[in-house]
Amino acid sequence: MDVGDWRSAILSLSRAIKLQSSYGEAYHLRGIAYTMQGKYNQALPDFDQAIELRPNDPEPYISRGCAHDHKGSGPRALQDFDRAIELAPDEARAFNSRGITHLNLGDYRLALRDFEESIRLDPNDHWYYFSRAMVFYHIEQYEKAIDDLDIVVERASDDAEAVFQRGLAYVGLGDNERAETDFARAVELGLNASSVAKLARAKRDQLQRPQP
Repeated sequence: MDVGDWRSAILSLSRAIKLQSSYGEAYHLRGIAYTMQGKYNQALPDFDQAIELRPNDPEPYISRGCAHDHKGSGPRALQDFDRAIELAPDEARAFNSRGITHLNLGDYRLALRDFEESIRLDPNDHWYYFSRAMVFYHIEQYEKAIDDLDIVVERASDDAEAVFQRGLAYVGLGDNERAETDFARAVELGLNASSVAKLARAKRDQLQRPQP
C-alpha cells in the first residue's frame, strides 16, 4: 500500500471507531496504519486502547512492541513482546519481533535464540531465515549467513535486500566475484546503485582496518 492507501484506511477506521468506540480491532488496525506511515506517536495511543479493550490478544502487544522498537525504545518493546509470548507461546512472529529488538540492541545471543525459535515454530516463513542471517552476519559467521540468505532468495527471488545482504556476506568471505554478481542483481531488482556501491565499499574498508 502507498501513503494514500494508508491515509484512506485511517479515515475509514476513524469512522468505524466513531460509530463504535469499543471496537478494539479498529484501534489496532489504525495503529498499524499510523506505524506504516512512521507516525509512531499517533500509533502508540491506538495500540494502548486496543490492549485496554482486548488485554488477552497478543497481536496489539506485538504491534505496539514494533512501534516502540522503531522509535528506539528497545526495553519497552521487549516488555510488549514478552507479554505477547506469554499469551501466545507458539506465535513465531512474536519471537521474530523480539529477536529484531535484541539484534538492534546488539544482544546477538538472545536475538539468535529468538530467531531459531521462530524458525522452529514456522520453518516455511523465509523472513525468519533473513532475520537469523543478520545475526550471523553481525557476528561474522558469513557462511551461515549465506546459507540462510540462500533460502530466502530461493523462496523470494525478487527480494533485493536479501540478494544485497548476501553480497555483503560474500565480501566478508573475500569472494568478490559472487559479491559483485549479487550487487548487480540487487540493483536490477530496484536498489539504488550508488547506495549499493557505497555500502559495499564501507564493508570492504571495515575488513581492511586492523583489528584491535
